[in-house]
This record gives sequence, structure tokens and C-alpha cells, in this order.
Amino acid sequence: MATYTAKDGKQFHHAQQHRKYEEWLEQKDRAPGGPSWEDDKRHHGFVTEFKITREGNGRHRVDATFNDGYKHTSVHPQAYIAHDIGKSLLGLENDKPPAVETHSKARVHPIGVKEETRLRRDAGEEMQEEG
Repeated sequence: MATYTAKDGKQFHHAQQHRKYEEWLEQKDRAPGGPSWEDDKRHHGFVTEFKITREGNGRHRVDATFNDGYKHTSVHPQAYIAHDIGKSLLGLENDKPPAVETHSKARVHPIGVKEETRLRRDAGEEMQEEG
């Protein structure tokens, strides 16, 4: 299956989703003063409450409450736009939060016979290389 990559690196399996996302990126970049949620984030600090609600066909509402009590609400036609705005508001623009990356690498004990065998074999190969 072909994948389509947007300017910001996000990948899509369908050409139509890719095209709509590219159009949204261009509109976002041309917005006067920048996107409203980024402006709200600059003026009101961090988000304390956040929720995305699907209101029906083609309506995804983003509700965010900032630490000073200000409430941001916006409605978007595609779910991925609402999720991208949510990531921006929560400060999760990176692919994964650091805790998820650390947790996935923090396995301290092998799971299963195959992995134990592989670890022993790898350790044996490293020991032979040193000697």
C-alpha cells in the first residue's frame, strides 16, 4: 500500500487525507497572527483540562481550559486536525512523550524462552569478541 508523506513528515495511506492535510497546513501557515490555539497557549500558560468531542459528521470540537481559567474552544472538520491541535496545546508536538520512550526501553528482564536464548547467544558472541 502506498503511503503519502506530508511536508511535516506525517504519513497517510489515502491520497485524499494527504491532500486535505496539506491544504490545512498551508491555511495554518497563512493565518494572520498565527493559529489561535498557539496564541492562547502563549498568553494563558499551560492546559489543565483538555477534551475532544465528536459532534457528528465532520465536527470535532476541541475544549481546553488553561491554568488561569481561560477556555479555548474550536471546531474542526477532520479528527486528525483536532488531535494535532490537542498535541500542540498539551505540548506533545514530538512523536512520543519521553515517558513512553523510556518505558519501552526499560525492560529489565527477558520475556520467554526465545528471548532468553537470544540474550545468552548475544552475550556469548560479545564475550568471544573480547577474548
